[in-house]
Amino acid sequence: MTASSTRPRKLLFYAPALLDGGAERVWARLASAFAAHGDAVSFAVDFGATQSAPFLSRDVALEVLPRGHFQSTRALARLIAARRPDATLSALAVANLKHAIAATRAGRRDRAILAYHGFSESEPQLLSRIGYRLTPLLTRLGAATVAGSAALRYDFIARYVVPQRRVRTIYNPAAPVPFPEPLPAGALAARPKTIIALGRLVPDKDFVTLLRAFARLGDRDARLVILGEGPERGRLEAEARDLSVAGQVDMPGFKSDVAARLDAARVFVLPSRREAFGLACVDALAHGLAVIATDCGGPAEILVTPAHGTLTPVGDVEALARALAAALGDPGDPALRQVRAREFSLDAARDHYDALIGEVITHARSPGACDRRSARRGGELLGQPRCEGDDRKDRIGLAGGRKGRRAKHGEIGRIETSEIAVDDALAAVRAHARSADVMRSVRHQRQRRLGARRFALTVFNPTEAGGGKPQPELLMRAHETFRVVATETQVDAEPRRAEPVGLGRQRHAAIGVGNLLGVIG
Repeated sequence: MTASSTRPRKLLFYAPALLDGGAERVWARLASAFAAHGDAVSFAVDFGATQSAPFLSRDVALEVLPRGHFQSTRALARLIAARRPDATLSALAVANLKHAIAATRAGRRDRAILAYHGFSESEPQLLSRIGYRLTPLLTRLGAATVAGSAALRYDFIARYVVPQRRVRTIYNPAAPVPFPEPLPAGALAARPKTIIALGRLVPDKDFVTLLRAFARLGDRDARLVILGEGPERGRLEAEARDLSVAGQVDMPGFKSDVAARLDAARVFVLPSRREAFGLACVDALAHGLAVIATDCGGPAEILVTPAHGTLTPVGDVEALARALAAALGDPGDPALRQVRAREFSLDAARDHYDALIGEVITHARSPGACDRRSARRGGELLGQPRCEGDDRKDRIGLAGGRKGRRAKHGEIGRIETSEIAVDDALAAVRAHARSADVMRSVRHQRQRRLGARRFALTVFNPTEAGGGKPQPELLMRAHETFRVVATETQVDAEPRRAEPVGLGRQRHAAIGVGNLLGVIG
């Protein structure tokens, strides 16, 4: 909660479940950090799980949604409409997709923050794939989009043609709390030759390459410990037997005492094919270990100098074996590694998210205390008060009126912008309208089905309130103002559309989301 806040902010975090994944752990820790700073925090999940539950503070209210994607999305929309949080935050592609739909249904998508923690190949489930395919649309539906690393952000921009302004990088809070004690220079060399790796036993983690590189060492005193569980266990155990290193390899599964096991190791290795960030790398640096990782995305942003660790090409058995041998022989000084790990602290991540949440709240158009959309969609059944002015008729009636209804006073065009860009569009109108009559014709309208904010420039004759035709000279000025503002905001404010009325009410992508909303609701 910022110092200027007069009341605790209401924040809602959402993730599929508190599983043992890195994103779930990050989300639980962030939610707990905001609760510790005085915010009223809730955490919604699709189903109960306990692996990451220890990271969630008791001050955070846990909400378990009904089973099933449709049911949970509908319940999430009701929860958002009922609680009216100041900001909602989701992690992982499937949760981001459902969150965007739910927030749109609740009329509060201008308060939705979508966070991505992995490349699309790391989330092969059907809804996750759909979520990634819809990334260009989802980044525009939500108030803000966060990538867990610069590598992931660049991937979004290049692969999905997402505007750079719509995605920002916030590194994950990976440094452990409490932070490990400083290690003396010779502490690692005095430990047994233990190599440790963390991660789910899945193809993307490429533990097969690690086993082959470990076998190349030919060091009978070395041991390899792989912490994690997954569908690749059988294949990895068979590979260890085939390489004649099964007696030196330990795969105990998912363990909660990771810190103690890191404190007993000399070298940490991350052999992944792709990693959006690399939480385990930071954890290992915090414990002072010699770190080896493949150059697979995020780890290169953590291990920025040789003093932090060694990067090897993805899938290169020989290079990985050489790096393992060098680190076992000389694990180096842990001091600089621990300094680097502190840069990825929970406080640093919370501060970045806190600034983003502040921006979202500042630019949000949906009222914090009274949401007309949710009241119209049955909010009174949830105990919500009706908003003052709900019974008045819209003066312009853009898409918020009845289906197919035209503007009452001669609407000539509309510009649909992102929520944050609408102030820039208004400034352009003030600069070019040159007429109080034209200025009075500018209204903000919310599109009824999608909850979108639209910038509508219309014209009417104030002396003929009954709906007479506009004066010719006023109409000409309004057309010119619309043309100039549309041109300027296309360059400076990134509007989603600038078009005369009559060229179509919705884009194909918007229609697609409307269909999804129809299925769910």
